[in-house]
Amino acid sequence: MDSSDINAALDLDPDFVVHMVHPDPVHLQRIDDSEVPIVVCPRSNIVTDVGRPPITELAERTMLALGTDNVMTNSPSMFREMAFTAKLFDLSAQEVLRMATINGARIADLDRGLVEEGRPAKLLVLDGNSDNLTGAQDIVRAVVRRAGPADVKRLVL
Repeated sequence: MDSSDINAALDLDPDFVVHMVHPDPVHLQRIDDSEVPIVVCPRSNIVTDVGRPPITELAERTMLALGTDNVMTNSPSMFREMAFTAKLFDLSAQEVLRMATINGARIADLDRGLVEEGRPAKLLVLDGNSDNLTGAQDIVRAVVRRAGPADVKRLVL
């Protein structure tokens, strides 16, 4: 989405907006005012030379989630999306993990993402003894930057 598309998209009062690569200050103010959530796909945007989304600034203004896009150039992997985002943007590992999990579930209006009594949950169990995770001093950082599908021990539905 380039800056010429943003006002028209926000005028539709969307549940969320995808990409938001080139917001101008007026768009950022509208995001502040409307609190519209945004899903960013940084690997796709950068690989396709669309631009680098202002993730740090957007994360300060609204709920931000990670998505994957353009399967012709990128595999749809949230593990890769998290690692790429963590290495390229000034966000904590906790914020990147939240963007890839809880925030995405909330934006998609899914009653998942949080483990609480009485809520349905789908759990992804990672093998803490895998080559990527064993001995990690900061497990969240290790999951965000190093984990992949081979580290998944099981999916609990």
